Amino acid sequence: MSDADIGSVIFDESETLVVPKPKVRPNAAIPITSAIILFLGALISGYSGVTGLLSDGYDDDYIHQLYEQFNGTTDENLTQDDIRMYVEEIENSSYSKISSYVDIIVAVLLVIGGVLLFRGNRKGVQYGTSGAGIMTVSYIWSGFTSHQASSHLPKVVALTFTTVSFVMIFCGLFCLGAAFLPLMFASGRAALSHKTLMETMSFEEE
Repeated sequence: MSDADIGSVIFDESETLVVPKPKVRPNAAIPITSAIILFLGALISGYSGVTGLLSDGYDDDYIHQLYEQFNGTTDENLTQDDIRMYVEEIENSSYSKISSYVDIIVAVLLVIGGVLLFRGNRKGVQYGTSGAGIMTVSYIWSGFTSHQASSHLPKVVALTFTTVSFVMIFCGLFCLGAAFLPLMFASGRAALSHKTLMETMSFEEE
């Protein structure tokens, strides 16, 4: 049969060819990875919160340990009274009074977000980003509080205290990125469209 026998197909001007979109296969590993990271963040925040609530404050031994760590690291004069003043300013700050409760709230939100993401529920992103966002803001507040409290200390010591606080900000940002991770990839979003990740994994096996 020749082409002439088959004939030709003529499209109307209003008709267009539509290329079918390939179906995105859900990748259960993406929300599971996010959930694990959120669980780790919750563990850090929860430990910090519980420790803060159970603590009776910083004693002389703790102040002496800090003094021994920094003694000799700078040419400027550093005394235990300087360290004590720093610790007392931290304890009397507004941040210190509520930080433990904030850490507990963050831990709860991250756990809920992790569980929901592990189950393939899109609401896990909302809980995860809420917890990670509060964590990040809390650590930023901690960094500025530490910076103000250490203003009387030698530059090397003050920079060390402030840097430690600001390093924790990256922990909050990391958890924030992990919570958004499933939404950054089409396969991750497809995994969240299923009721449970067990359904997703069974789909992948087909």
